[in-house]
Amino acid sequence: MKKQLSLLLLLAASFFFSSLSYAGSPFEGSIKFSMQLNGANSAEMAAVLPREMKLTIKGNRLRTELTGGLIESIMGVIVSNPEKGLNCILNSNVKMAYTLEVESESQDAPVKAEPTGKKERIAGYSCEEYLIVLANGEKSTVWITKEIQLPKVSEVKQAPLTSFLNNIPGGNWMPMRITQKIGDSELTLEVTNVKKEKVSDSLFEIPEGYQTAPFNPSVFGGDQGDE
Repeated sequence: MKKQLSLLLLLAASFFFSSLSYAGSPFEGSIKFSMQLNGANSAEMAAVLPREMKLTIKGNRLRTELTGGLIESIMGVIVSNPEKGLNCILNSNVKMAYTLEVESESQDAPVKAEPTGKKERIAGYSCEEYLIVLANGEKSTVWITKEIQLPKVSEVKQAPLTSFLNNIPGGNWMPMRITQKIGDSELTLEVTNVKKEKVSDSLFEIPEGYQTAPFNPSVFGGDQGDE
C-alpha cells in the first residue's frame, strides 16, 4: 500500500513536471481540487492524504499546494519552473527545497485512452469522460474540459497522467475529475473552483533562506515493497 500511495501522490501533485510549451493561449490563475478517498483502507490513508489540492499556473510554470493530512507537512508545496530547470518540493517547516524528478515507468504508462460518451458540467465547465487502461490492466477515469488549456509536456520524463493527457486528441486539456484505484480504495480528485487572475512570479521561485537537497522517495515508502 505504501508504494501505491507514493505513486499516486506523485501522479496527483505532479501533473506537468518537465519542459513545457503551449499550443495556444495559456491559462493564468488558480484551480482548486477536492480530494476524497473511499474504500477499505480509507480511514488509515485519510490521515496521510490531503483534503484539497490547488494548482497555480502562469505560462509554463506550475505551483501545487496540498492541504491536510501528513502530506501537507512534508510536501505541501511543489513548484515547477521549466525556464529555470526547477522542479522541487518546498518544506516551510525546515526551510528546505527538495529537488524532484517525475519519471514514469513503462508498465505504468497508459496504453489506451478512449471517450466513454458521457458528458457533464463540473465547476461550470463542459466536460467529457475518458477511460484509461494501463499496461498492467488497471482502469481509471478522467473528465476533461476543452475550455481550459494547460501546458503540454514535450519531454520524455513525465507522470502517467500527463502521458494520458498528451494522447487525447487535441491534447493538454484540463482534467476536472480524476478517479484512481489505490489497492481496495478509490481516490477522486475534482475541481471545485477555477479562478482566472494575475499571478506573482515569486510563487514559482525557491524562497530566500531555503537550502536545497535531493528528494528521498523512501519517505513515502517508495523504495519499499507494497505493504
